[in-house]
Amino acid sequence: ARDFTRMSECFEPAATMRALLPSGLTEPQGPMQIVESIRSWFGDAEEFEVLDSTVGEIGDRIHVAWRLRLHPTPWGDDAWHIIEQQAYLRVSERIDAIDLLCSGFHPVADHG
Repeated sequence: ARDFTRMSECFEPAATMRALLPSGLTEPQGPMQIVESIRSWFGDAEEFEVLDSTVGEIGDRIHVAWRLRLHPTPWGDDAWHIIEQQAYLRVSERIDAIDLLCSGFHPVADHG
């Protein structure tokens, strides 16, 4: 739903994220910075579709993965792109740590 206001409520006040992106490592701290990072990737998309997602556990972490199709991209490319991310969450009452790996945005020839 990309409800970024509600999304911030999912995080502990001292939550951390380590995200390995094609551009390099980013480490936002706290709910506001984490949600702003996510908003910067997906917030401006006019059309946004979840193609696939999974949720599971590995040890004491929750594993989530998703593949999305969207346009435009954060840099304004109006072509359809696919992006895939894998994340491992440490959760107490709320999320207190995320380790995320991102494929980057990849153009697709056919969006149908």
